[in-house]
Amino acid sequence: YDPNLDAVTQKKLFIQIAKNQGFGDIGYAKADGQTLTSNMETFADISQREYFKMALAGNRYASDPLEDSVRKGVMIMLLAVPVYENGDTSTGNIVGVLYARMDGNFLSDCPKNIRFGKTGYVYMVNKNGTTIAHPDSEKVVGQENIIETLKDDKAYADEIAMLNKVRNKIKKLAENFKKALRVNIKSLKASIDAGDAAKSCIICGALSQFVSFFI
Repeated sequence: YDPNLDAVTQKKLFIQIAKNQGFGDIGYAKADGQTLTSNMETFADISQREYFKMALAGNRYASDPLEDSVRKGVMIMLLAVPVYENGDTSTGNIVGVLYARMDGNFLSDCPKNIRFGKTGYVYMVNKNGTTIAHPDSEKVVGQENIIETLKDDKAYADEIAMLNKVRNKIKKLAENFKKALRVNIKSLKASIDAGDAAKSCIICGALSQFVSFFI
């Protein structure tokens, strides 16, 4: 972000960077939430968007995959960071927000080639149990939550208990990590909310394949 550039020149630069880096869009919004759209003529108000509010409060923001509000069935991820006056974070004076939109299937591309045994596979859920990466992209589009789906099915009581245990352990590890950062890296300026960012990877497969893997 260059404060010396006018909005149109700045947006043209962002569009080129987005194209080169594989982003769907990159933009800058002033502290009032006004941002120039890709048509170079109109401004949009994003002041009520979660990513804008979080970044304006001084946080680095990365969303889970979510459905595009305009294109049904298209998954996106949103990133946002605060922009400080003259690039000086020590002042705490935030003048705007730099944000980007990227392909929401990015996370799902990671576990696609991971296999466990003949039919086992890996997928990822967020701290609430909602699927955010899966070889079957429809699971992500549908925001499948395995804990909510199976919680009333007694046949899966042990599996749900295991998932909750893993989720709580991941959260605890994230909290300990965050505390360690605060204690050991006193010069760290960025706010790192590892607890909210905690993810869990789950391996699915036939029991016989799990057993054979270790034999």
